[in-house]
Amino acid sequence: MNKKWLLVFISALSIFSVVVIIAFSRADNYAKERIIRYVHESSYGKYALKIHEIDFSLIPLSVRADNVELHSIDSTFVAIDSTHKILPSIFIEKIDIEGLALIKALLGKDISISALKLTDPNIFLVSTTDSVSCIHWENTGSGSNRFSIKNISIENGKIKWYGNKSSVSTNLNIAIHDFNLKSPKNPWVIEMNVAFSNIIYKAPDGFYDIKCDSFSMDYPKGDVVFSKIAIDPLIDKYEIGHAKGHESDWDSLNIESVKLSGFKPDKLLNDSLVIENVDIVQLTGVIFRDTRLKFPTIPDTKLPYENLSKFHGFISIDSVHLTGSHLIYQEHVEGSQKAGEVSFNQIEVHGGPISNAQGTVLNMDAKSKLMDTGWMNATFKIPLSADGGKHQVKGELSAMDLSSLNSMFMYVAGANIQSGNNHTMKFNFSYDKYISSGEMDFIYDDLKVKFINTKEEKIKAGLKETFMTLLVNTFVLQEANKPGRSYRKGKIEFERDPKKSIFNYWWKSLFSGIKSSTGFTEKKKR
Repeated sequence: MNKKWLLVFISALSIFSVVVIIAFSRADNYAKERIIRYVHESSYGKYALKIHEIDFSLIPLSVRADNVELHSIDSTFVAIDSTHKILPSIFIEKIDIEGLALIKALLGKDISISALKLTDPNIFLVSTTDSVSCIHWENTGSGSNRFSIKNISIENGKIKWYGNKSSVSTNLNIAIHDFNLKSPKNPWVIEMNVAFSNIIYKAPDGFYDIKCDSFSMDYPKGDVVFSKIAIDPLIDKYEIGHAKGHESDWDSLNIESVKLSGFKPDKLLNDSLVIENVDIVQLTGVIFRDTRLKFPTIPDTKLPYENLSKFHGFISIDSVHLTGSHLIYQEHVEGSQKAGEVSFNQIEVHGGPISNAQGTVLNMDAKSKLMDTGWMNATFKIPLSADGGKHQVKGELSAMDLSSLNSMFMYVAGANIQSGNNHTMKFNFSYDKYISSGEMDFIYDDLKVKFINTKEEKIKAGLKETFMTLLVNTFVLQEANKPGRSYRKGKIEFERDPKKSIFNYWWKSLFSGIKSSTGFTEKKKR
């Protein structure tokens, strides 16, 4: 009797096992077809999906797809918003999905995955603002469904993006933990590490490549690090103005690193840029301008508060620090055989906050060594509210030999400072959109200037230059300016040229005080 029931049990178990195997096999094929059909349906019929091979296993529950390719079958773009459209083409060597909640996925409910891994994805994007055939990305669901993945990894990714005459290429690795998505507008992650490398941006004008060795982001820690940024000019500094048809800055810059601390990427979803601290380390470079060419017809240059007012949303940066930096400014003026230059060494800038919140005032301290000789320190109070207001600049230049400025004065002003000792130069002025005004205490002695002819290859003084030297040193230039009866307090007054930069505004304001202190005057303050 017992043997009979044992045989019945074994037979039933065998039949059940066969049924289970058949059921799992059918379920495997059904699930595979259902997933592929689901992907095809989600592409709106405008994009072709090719999968070279797909393996589906119920025990353990996993999906693997090899050589996955997605591309538009008729060059149909995807509309990101009313103006920007993107044509994507994606190839992925391997996709691994583990821990798929099959029942929920097949019933069209919440999709839950324990791990998603993309290996060697190649993403090719073309963007345009032109009128093209496009589909609109829309979230047509009720918003109650949830898409969640415990772990996401993207390894050895490559991205190429082409816009209107510009392009970006980069390598990509991403690790994301606990990703939840209720709708495209409401994503959330618990932890995310993003790493880009070998980033190259080609500017649309074809004059520059902007490169970055690496970019990394650690969330929720909030650290973002750019390493070794370079602005590489592709043409000679004397060619850029001729190529553009007007005078233009030529820049060659390198930055060792930029670190954003306390960056909150989730705030971007609410049109808010929130960063606690920005550290810029070792910015070095050369800025050149050929002023012999015509000045361009351009819109007015905006002051900082005007630029912030254009930001759509809220911006808040608690502090910004620039350290270990060096800059050289070169300018080639009409009538000179060579460009003059001035250097700023050991630059440090510390300031904050930067925000478009009403009532914000940026307080900034800056110092650098002028011509690697005298220390220049300055403090700035810059209102950032939409209505602007009075900006304040206060600073001092320490003792230095004024002849060290000849690399600029000889080729820009045609003047050779033969001698001159600056004991101190203190300045204090305010400015708005239109004019600056203030005072300067410039204490110096033994100032002698010789005018020269810079048109010839060998710099020399002719009859005209000799006469000007005699006239200026005898009747115009004050050889010494020390406290006492003959002390001359400089007057800072300069009418802003709205086509030029804020740095031009600051420098020309200071220069007006220098000329006033030494005895020079100018009728036109531009």
